[in-house]
Amino acid sequence: MTAPETGTLEVSGLSYTIEGTKLLSGIYLKCSTGDVIGILGRNGSGKSTLLKAIFGTLAGADKHVLINRTFHELPFRSGLIAYCPQEHFIPENERLSAIAGIFLARSASDTMKDDERIRPLWRQRFGMLSGGEKKYFEVLLLMYSRAQFLLLDEPFAGIDPIYQGIISAAIMENRKKKGFIITDHHYRNIMNITSALTMLRNGSLHAVAGAADLRKNGLV
Repeated sequence: MTAPETGTLEVSGLSYTIEGTKLLSGIYLKCSTGDVIGILGRNGSGKSTLLKAIFGTLAGADKHVLINRTFHELPFRSGLIAYCPQEHFIPENERLSAIAGIFLARSASDTMKDDERIRPLWRQRFGMLSGGEKKYFEVLLLMYSRAQFLLLDEPFAGIDPIYQGIISAAIMENRKKKGFIITDHHYRNIMNITSALTMLRNGSLHAVAGAADLRKNGLV
């Protein structure tokens, strides 16, 4: 059996200016399926803005985005990239079964339903779930979608350690067929699951060589 071809997401020249202040400047980022790229940065450094710009929903951002070597002016329209914001994006009154039926192919929905933590919640409304259950469902929904690349904006924020571990395990399990870009401002949340760790500082991405870099920038 032939191994599936590696997918690539390549972002270059990404810049964004708001009210005369350059928040992002000439950013280059490449993510392949199998990669888990972590982006650290203090609150307000522009991490969420960066993910929205890559996804294509941030008006006014200059960028050049290639997915599998094809240019996309609005990457989200390709269906090959998905974005999970910090705030929940699923309506509180919708049942999990209905949401999966809308977002996923039938086979993917059936497989997701069999997840040991999702199965007991399948007929519940989203608003009845705990914070950890909500975030796990949202992340899992994107993992079962056809998207090759997932942009996760601080997926561990505000949830209990048990679900932080569960989501981390799901990312590691799915990394063979997906590429992940994950932001956080606490290095402990993502250091152990990333294949590459970067830091967003002064509008640019910088590789993190080790704990000394984190201490220098107040992230430890």
